[in-house]
Amino acid sequence: MNQTLSARAFIKELDKLQDGKSINLNYGSLILWGVKSLKERFKLDSFEDELYLYETVIQLIQQVTPRQFMNIFPIDKDYDGNKYDCKDYFYTIKKSKQYGLDNRITDAFEFLWDYWNRETSQFVISYMSVMSDISKKETGRSLLEEFATEQGIKTYAKKEINGETFFIENIATNSKGEII
Repeated sequence: MNQTLSARAFIKELDKLQDGKSINLNYGSLILWGVKSLKERFKLDSFEDELYLYETVIQLIQQVTPRQFMNIFPIDKDYDGNKYDCKDYFYTIKKSKQYGLDNRITDAFEFLWDYWNRETSQFVISYMSVMSDISKKETGRSLLEEFATEQGIKTYAKKEINGETFFIENIATNSKGEII
């Protein structure tokens, strides 16, 4: 689907919400168009503005139940996750039942992490990409670099010196103050 079209539909739904024109608030439409428009990043003035949009969709998802969410974004019909050790239809149903099919979703990020739908998975990846960019801006390290540091894994930076390419080890400290 054309991102511009989905972004316009999302903005139209948000405008209705802000203007109070939506008497019966339709979370489904807001979630549908929010996920569709944000599954691929588009640059705004700042990473924080982008994050605000993702957080808005996350908050909207927390207003529905797993059963309602399945009506908005059906679980992808892949049934061989056990064979390949990955998420599939059965895994998602099992996890959704653990959340309570008719209970509101309390942690949308965790729920989406356990949910098997390609569009929602792309949304999560884009959301994490924005968070990683903010982390890089604030700390100088991406989320992956932070994770590697906490796990004691060395990271390297690619540097070009006099036309030659070198990989130089990043020196970092973890939360315990240990140099990695």
